[in-house]
Amino acid sequence: MKPLYECNEIKSYYYHCMPKMDSNPLPTLPISTNLKPIRVMNRTHLWKCSMKPINTPSSSSSSSSSLSHVILTPPHLRDYIDPLPTHVSPLLHSPYFHTNDGFWLSSSDKVARDVAFDFRGDESISYTQTYFPRAGPRHDIVFVPDNVKAAIVTCGGLCPGLNSVVRELVDGLWYQYGVREIHGIQGGYRGFYSSDTLPLNPRVVDGWHRIGGTRLGTSRGGFDLAKIVDSIQHRGFNQVYIIGGDGTLKGALAIYEEVRRRGIKASVAGIPKTVDNDVGIIDR
Repeated sequence: MKPLYECNEIKSYYYHCMPKMDSNPLPTLPISTNLKPIRVMNRTHLWKCSMKPINTPSSSSSSSSSLSHVILTPPHLRDYIDPLPTHVSPLLHSPYFHTNDGFWLSSSDKVARDVAFDFRGDESISYTQTYFPRAGPRHDIVFVPDNVKAAIVTCGGLCPGLNSVVRELVDGLWYQYGVREIHGIQGGYRGFYSSDTLPLNPRVVDGWHRIGGTRLGTSRGGFDLAKIVDSIQHRGFNQVYIIGGDGTLKGALAIYEEVRRRGIKASVAGIPKTVDNDVGIIDR
């Protein structure tokens, strides 16, 4: 009989309690189809649980299931800038963190798209699991904090937490990485066409998390790709944080592709927001 795997933390049975992966190809885990619907597993436990085989009762069916893996790799500056110098993260010497062995993330840290499955019946099942790289601190970074000029923009409809996200971005850039030049783009994508920005620092954003809406302002539409990238290039922004929904993030992808086409050394980060609670993957 093919083994299942037991998560030691919560004593529930899951077919893919994945351990922290190394650079080797992902293993194909054997799965028994003699399963009842599987309970949802907290994603935090998914990456902390250890994996060990356990015996399961024999089944009258001789069928088995197979699992294959697809690892998605997001765009990166190294895709079009070669060589890309790296620098040691300032978090290594930050008084706010204890950078032990488990602190830094690497290219092997992944988040599974699906955390629970329901294999019913006795038929053989083939399933492809998709993994995304985890967001988090890296030991090596590609920007010198003193040279960073960051821009933050909120676009589209309103939803709770927008000001909190902006505040945390500013505080993180300022206190954790030592970035001192942070600009708020006002009024959504249209704000890139204006010559004015809102200088941001922890004092400016203090208390924003207690205020609804978005202090940066927002708008729908007004997306002119060439003008936006011209503005990014002219002002020297090399980190652009775009907070928005489906349409906004499609625009963020177009901005990245144009930034890449022009060979600009600038990171474009999309931060999903929604009032419909339809963000598909959340890594907590």
